[in-house]
Amino acid sequence: MTTGAGTTRKHEVALACAVDWTKKMLPAAAQGIVGLSRGPMSLVKQLRFTEFSYCLRDPLNSSMRSPLWFGGNAQSAAGGKDGWRTTALVEISTERSMVPEWAKNDYYVELDQICINGKCSGQLQEEDFRLKSSDGGKGLMLVDSGNTYMHLDPKIFKALKSVMFDALSVNVVTKEITKGEGEGKSKSNMNCFDETPTGKPDLVLKFPKADMSIPWASYVEKGEHGFCLYILEGTSLLGNFQQHNVSMLYDLKENELSFKRVDDCSSITL
Repeated sequence: MTTGAGTTRKHEVALACAVDWTKKMLPAAAQGIVGLSRGPMSLVKQLRFTEFSYCLRDPLNSSMRSPLWFGGNAQSAAGGKDGWRTTALVEISTERSMVPEWAKNDYYVELDQICINGKCSGQLQEEDFRLKSSDGGKGLMLVDSGNTYMHLDPKIFKALKSVMFDALSVNVVTKEITKGEGEGKSKSNMNCFDETPTGKPDLVLKFPKADMSIPWASYVEKGEHGFCLYILEGTSLLGNFQQHNVSMLYDLKENELSFKRVDDCSSITL
């Protein structure tokens, strides 16, 4: 393994194999899953690194790559120290959030506000989030590279719809979408605009001390059903579509998440 100090060997690293019986968990191009949580069997924990970063490529461009870096390479590979925005990683209260104890191994940030074109939701309230911090602060959002879409708790999603009406002059409505044919045919609900929006601005997630700007193409899809959102209603989480071409740096020693947008993840090299 190549690290910031050169090449090193790591002994007694446990790997495992599994079968995706559903044929839905992994995309065709994927050859496995890498665990990056704080859990004892994750690759991060087993390699005993306190810092790692990744950058997820545009999924529509299969020729690009998504780099993953550990240790001293994590920040330098992602472009050095300039341009990062940093917010705290917050410990979840599994009791108050009513989630299993292993949920403490995941990564969470506090979400203050949602804005588009200068129109904001106002301060989001802790009671409107399912996930709550151990110190009784604000509501939490899970940072997740496994889920495709962003999810927002029902009252937070309602606040987003209000912001979209003010900023884009559109209502968000739920449509039943049919995809595929024959045995592969399936139906799902998508949240779509009732009219053509007045612009294509970024969506801004305001975390403590750090704003994340999400480009239009990372949260809105224009297809045969009109303009639909890569955002669903559910327990608040940041999905991987919203992390495309964003260097995400996890500092587990300082309990911080840093991020910055890049033009092309595949261009990141040491």
